Order: sequence, then structure tokens, then C-alpha cells
Amino acid sequence: MTAAVIEREDLSKQLEFSYECSMSDVLKRGALAGAGIAWIPELAVRDELAAGLLVQAGADAHTAPLTITLFRQSEPARNEVERIWAACKPDDSAPHASPA
Repeated sequence: MTAAVIEREDLSKQLEFSYECSMSDVLKRGALAGAGIAWIPELAVRDELAAGLLVQAGADAHTAPLTITLFRQSEPARNEVERIWAACKPDDSAPHASPA
């Protein structure tokens, strides 16, 4: 995602990309420590924004959409997993595994 925003906004000459991590908390700690800027979900930093510890850097054009998808193994799983899957059952238009 970071690379896509840097390319889309032509920021490669202005920014030095140095670290990427799928765990937003790691990136948040780096930003809080002053190690640089971080693209992380706003929800992950709402408390730090409210406390004034972090601020949005750059324009709204430097934001990126975020899609989070629920995944599970295709084979039947423990009863707890099957109950969650049944509650989150996708619509019939999307390919998916059938709950057992």
C-alpha cells in the first residue's frame, strides 16, 4: 500500500522509503518515537490523534483506501469457527467455502 501511494502521488523524490510492516502497531510506535512517518489505519491511532501525540501528515491525497477481508480455511473447522462463519456468511454472489 505504501509503495502504491508513493508512486501515485509521485513522492519517491521527496521521501526515503525505509521500512514496511503489516502490523500497524509497529509502525505507530515508530512514528511516536520520531523515526519517521507511517501509513496506518486512522482507527489504529485515534487515541494518539485525540491526545495530540500524532497528527495527519500531508494532504488527503496521501491517504489510501483499505480493504479488510475475513478469511478461513476451506475445510470444516472447530465448532467455534463454524459458528462465526455462519454469522458472517457471505452473499451467494461471492465464491466461498460452505460451512459444515
